[in-house]
Amino acid sequence: MSGTCSATSCCFGSSCLFFLGRIALATIFLISGVMKFMYPEATEAYMASKGMAMLPIPLAMYSSAVFEVLLSFLLIVGYWTRISALLLFLYLIPVSVIFHNFWDISDVADRTLQSYLFWKNVAVMGGLLYVLGAGAGKISLDACCCKKVKVETTTTA
Repeated sequence: MSGTCSATSCCFGSSCLFFLGRIALATIFLISGVMKFMYPEATEAYMASKGMAMLPIPLAMYSSAVFEVLLSFLLIVGYWTRISALLLFLYLIPVSVIFHNFWDISDVADRTLQSYLFWKNVAVMGGLLYVLGAGAGKISLDACCCKKVKVETTTTA
């Protein structure tokens, strides 16, 4: 050993850090999706209070719950990781604008809470952009199952 210690060489390799980061990012979506299934009436009431009239509320609620659970699972196991990160990033844009529109709230406590939730989503979006750029890392199904096959070509003289 050289006696030096970097942030990724002590205790964890960068592959472990990528894996733990994916778990941390996915957890918020997994919990959100599961809670929608556990408390559909409360979720539907909240969606109705935000004026969700584009789709029938039960359809929107169950679709978003399935979306969150499925993509969080894919993010955790590292399968279709970049696509999952991109879809979750895009999903958070309307979610943040519609459900955490702190700029339209006059009550200080509620405005503060919604502002916090909005900026938390922006931070999560930053993490998703990082996953989109860096990929899943070595501890992932993408790394072990989806390697690109090199095609060897032979030339004849």
